[in-house]
Amino acid sequence: MGTELAELASAGAATLVGLMISDSWTQVKGTVGRLFARGHTVDATLQELETSRTALLSIRDTNDDLTATAIETMWRARLHRLMLSDPSVTTELTSLLRSIDSQPSGGIHNTISGGIQNGIVIQSGNISGSTFHVPTPPRGASPRTSGR
Repeated sequence: MGTELAELASAGAATLVGLMISDSWTQVKGTVGRLFARGHTVDATLQELETSRTALLSIRDTNDDLTATAIETMWRARLHRLMLSDPSVTTELTSLLRSIDSQPSGGIHNTISGGIQNGIVIQSGNISGSTFHVPTPPRGASPRTSGR
């Protein structure tokens, strides 16, 4: 049973760290906070999670594996202690991991419409405050058509 708990704690911590640096964090942080809050206030636990998240986001582009590993190890140890002290945490964590795995990945579907595109196409979730100028073709130039 000890090995199974250690493996579950490892999977939980790895998933937690991955979620912290993803767009999904805002959707799951309340659930994760309640899971970890055993014996503590949820607000204090959420603050600890946010502190870890801030650290992970700040090192994301620096390849600081040592810090990322330390954060994951800390949460793994905490999960393991929680599961040892309260067996219901094991069930909750297993359920949480399954629900995260079963969520759609939010695949991206891009559609370009409006006729023939002869210029740059920018794909993005949100673009704001930008102005795009389309150059005017010189006089007498014939418009391009597809298939030529």
